[in-house]
Amino acid sequence: MQLRAAYLRRPLPTSTREIFDVNTVAVVENAVFCGRNFTTIGGVPRSNLAALDVTTGQAMPWTSNTNRMVIALAVSGNVVYAGGEFTTINNQNRNYLAALDAVSGQVMS
Repeated sequence: MQLRAAYLRRPLPTSTREIFDVNTVAVVENAVFCGRNFTTIGGVPRSNLAALDVTTGQAMPWTSNTNRMVIALAVSGNVVYAGGEFTTINNQNRNYLAALDAVSGQVMS
């Protein structure tokens, strides 16, 4: 299994940067997945986990909401792995670790 994690090497547009305070990021093609303890990112409601367009910095439709902070992200293929203090993600019980579809945001079994 090959895991990939990255960080942003260029600033995001001002509209996103004003609240872009994250613990962790992971990049998949045109998306930057971000995790921390937030309720909005770029003015769009998101709970602790979001996907931003790598070009514009705007929040993408991808949504996976957690009940507590996301501390770590990794990507393998089309799977985003999230780790943190959460016990639910998308209203499903997942204690501290979850695998998510990188396209839909759905929790994987």
